[in-house]
Amino acid sequence: HAPPFPIEDYSRQWRHEIWVWEPQVDIFDPKTYGVMFDHALKEDEKVSGIYDLMGARKIILQVKGKGKIILEESVSVREHLNKNIVESKYSFEGDQKIVIEDPLETIRIRSENSGNNVWIIAKY
Repeated sequence: HAPPFPIEDYSRQWRHEIWVWEPQVDIFDPKTYGVMFDHALKEDEKVSGIYDLMGARKIILQVKGKGKIILEESVSVREHLNKNIVESKYSFEGDQKIVIEDPLETIRIRSENSGNNVWIIAKY
């Protein structure tokens, strides 16, 4: 396929891009990927953002450090912002893995002390 103008210099190379749309694949649906993860809480932080789990069947928190963390869960971002939450407290001495089956739709992680690293893994 030639460009829509006369070619004067044949030494140039032309690149063609072909875009394909696949209606059955939704790149914004986490089930497409099966798992999503993030470094939710860094050593110098005490409160994470609110995570919309988008229907995760399980979450795993990998905790490095020691002390206490509080896991806030809610049914929606709006309800979370309105403080309609369920809290679970976890104490730990050293690295730990916390598994939550069938979590609610949103979570936030708070640490009672700094120096903890928390990674969140959501499985779909």
